[in-house]
Amino acid sequence: MKVCIPFAQRGIGGPSTFAQKLGQRLALRGASVADACTEDCDVLLAIVSAPLGELLKAKRWGIPIVQRLDGVYYPAVSGWRWWIDDGPIWMTYRFFADRVVFQSEYSRRMCEHFLGAPRCPCSIVYNGVDLALFSPEGEAKRVAEGTVLLCLLATFWRESEILPVLEAFDHIRAEHEDARLVVVGRFTRQVGHIPESRPDVDWLGQVPHSELPAIYRGAELMLSSKLRSPCPNAVIEAMASGVPTACYDSGGHSELIGEEGGVCVPLADGFGPFPTLDARDLAQAGNRVLANRSAFAVGARRRAEQRFSLDQMVDGYLEAFEEAIRSRGR
Repeated sequence: MKVCIPFAQRGIGGPSTFAQKLGQRLALRGASVADACTEDCDVLLAIVSAPLGELLKAKRWGIPIVQRLDGVYYPAVSGWRWWIDDGPIWMTYRFFADRVVFQSEYSRRMCEHFLGAPRCPCSIVYNGVDLALFSPEGEAKRVAEGTVLLCLLATFWRESEILPVLEAFDHIRAEHEDARLVVVGRFTRQVGHIPESRPDVDWLGQVPHSELPAIYRGAELMLSSKLRSPCPNAVIEAMASGVPTACYDSGGHSELIGEEGGVCVPLADGFGPFPTLDARDLAQAGNRVLANRSAFAVGARRRAEQRFSLDQMVDGYLEAFEEAIRSRGR
């Protein structure tokens, strides 16, 4: 099978990480991967969207198009309405896709809410993680002594993604005096002032992906106040590493974590303005995990093994490719 993935990888964000992992695993399965559409391609995968020229070539040659969607940039998130009304995501979704793969059930609900019901068959395929690389076994990087709480994002964009975590950390320290907070990720200009205000926190900044497994293994708990993330890689990587998560029930968190991978704080959240977060609830969730940390750690790893391996992810995409190809009679 020859798969065209016309996607320019940039940085370490979710789509780039996904494109790299999928391309590597498809090659191991014997598929060839191209970054431009040619007439001998069997299928085109549009990660979120794809250049119009590549989509038109695929249509002209009868090559089926599979769109992988995490969500849409709706006004409460981006402030831009055109991404929904006539942007590249909407165009691919409404006119070009022969099959849509959503990252999560939350992703599906979001897209149907803003883009309408899909006009083609769809499926859900969660992100996958290398279970050998992200594992409880191996060297642990202890950035700090004591009970290490980890907060990790590729990029921090909003105060709400870090301030509730800092406040929850303060509450947790009331019960766990040895607790230390380690924060990994790049801070944008809008929130770049926050690290300077908390010298009691270990701010690691952006670190190479190769260093993350050891950092996860050095933590007892992942703390997150990220909202509306369709399928956060950090949560899956943490679970695979035997690190449970305390977070808010927003986005795909509850789908990923379930009852055994951590604790989600109940939250009334939709697609409008972001809700106000109570950090005390997040701290209580964190303390609940820490009180039974061994059981949650085992449950988190087991859930990752059962649902979020790279092989399961690749199987899901290969099935979507094959069904799209059959629907075109190729």
